[in-house]
Amino acid sequence: MTKLARMKAVNVLLALLLAVTALTGILHGHLGTEAFAHVHVPCGLLLLVLSMVHLVLNWSWVKANLFR
Repeated sequence: MTKLARMKAVNVLLALLLAVTALTGILHGHLGTEAFAHVHVPCGLLLLVLSMVHLVLNWSWVKANLFR
């Protein structure tokens, strides 16, 4: 898998996880505590991990634009 294909996959997954995490956060009062814990917390953790992967995959851009 090329770097570009990995970045595209990570970006799509990040968008989906962000949407699910935000939606479950907004609907927290309407979801049961158990449903919230089974969806929101794992999605939030995956969002954090994939954000770090996204940063690693784009590190050359970060260095070029932020650390001139």
